[in-house]
Amino acid sequence: MSQLFNRCIATTLLLSAVTAIAQERRIEDNSGLLNKLFKSKGKLSGSVYCDLAHKATADSLARGGNNQYVTMPANTNQLQLRRALLGYRYQINNKISAEVLLATENTWQYNLTKPAATPTDNNRLNTELRLANVRWGNIIDGGDLVAGKIYTPAFSGNAESMWGYRSVERTLSDRLGTPISATGVSLQGFLPFSDNIGYNFMIARSNQLTQSNQNWYFGNVFYKTLENKVTIDLYSDYTKLDQLAGLTHSRQMNKVMISYSVPRVTVGVEACYTQLKGDNIASRRNDVKSDTITTKSAGLSAFVRVKIYKRALSVFARYDYFTAGLNNNNGLYASYAAQNSYFNPNTANEFITAGLDITPVRGIKIIPNVWYTSYTNTGAQDYGSLNKGYDLVYRLTLACQLGR
Repeated sequence: MSQLFNRCIATTLLLSAVTAIAQERRIEDNSGLLNKLFKSKGKLSGSVYCDLAHKATADSLARGGNNQYVTMPANTNQLQLRRALLGYRYQINNKISAEVLLATENTWQYNLTKPAATPTDNNRLNTELRLANVRWGNIIDGGDLVAGKIYTPAFSGNAESMWGYRSVERTLSDRLGTPISATGVSLQGFLPFSDNIGYNFMIARSNQLTQSNQNWYFGNVFYKTLENKVTIDLYSDYTKLDQLAGLTHSRQMNKVMISYSVPRVTVGVEACYTQLKGDNIASRRNDVKSDTITTKSAGLSAFVRVKIYKRALSVFARYDYFTAGLNNNNGLYASYAAQNSYFNPNTANEFITAGLDITPVRGIKIIPNVWYTSYTNTGAQDYGSLNKGYDLVYRLTLACQLGR
């Protein structure tokens, strides 16, 4: 299966490259025409997010896991370049295009299979080639084939665009370590008989979250109705993780997003359910034995954004709830040790953000916002008055967009 998968990618890229070379050979001796085509068919784009943050309150037990400001002490300030993207897309002909994207981001996201990961360097930047792919448009009626390093359906689906404020915070599934991009093949588009029903199916290899580099399988279908005002989006993914002593160690996420959008108002709800089999080592009470159990989690995200004055002023708000303790049995077990750094069965959290979107000129946004996360102990250990805590951060975010 692995060899067949790699050969499929190689063959697709080779065919696309041969087609691209054939197109370019026609103009290789005419530099003036080449420059004209480069300017007319190429598109440069990018974005930069910067924050000036003040952390007013810090959780005493630092239970935030991969959250951005966990290690930042209370009553401290931070000036941070959080994200920078620079990409280029070139339309080779009316069927084939190629794109690359370079990304520089903070390194508070960690490997899913490293339970001891601690975001001690949350102001350090990590640079990677986020995208490098070739798209063959309309390879089937209404569908495109994309091969190379591409966005996964979790990132490129409707939840990201409907929320609309990646400059402030990632979507719920993104915060839970779902891959942003991976190397693979994707078939995406709309059904031939309907422009309202779309899909994105992808098979990929990703070592972003797994040490064993297993295949990831992604599926996304969506339906737009009421003159595209309502969107219903269904998503699922599955992968095997590192095998532990012969046990099945895997992750599967299922989620649904429903949104309603008109020119001035967008509201939406996203809910996800995730199982990680063989991921939670639970120690029994009054017994030296331990059990390896399934981590079961649920998350809910609700958001709203409203335009107040044209494009110049908007407001937004979002609420998330997440728990990975649905399979806990505190009467039987004395402690839980998850084999990842995203799905912690010992803590449930609520996240709230709200702010103003001020756009003085096109492409530049000034976004004063608040970043609040509360933590509730769901594990077997009793922390008394510290069973609940929270982080509170006030931020001024500057978001710059290029070529959009």
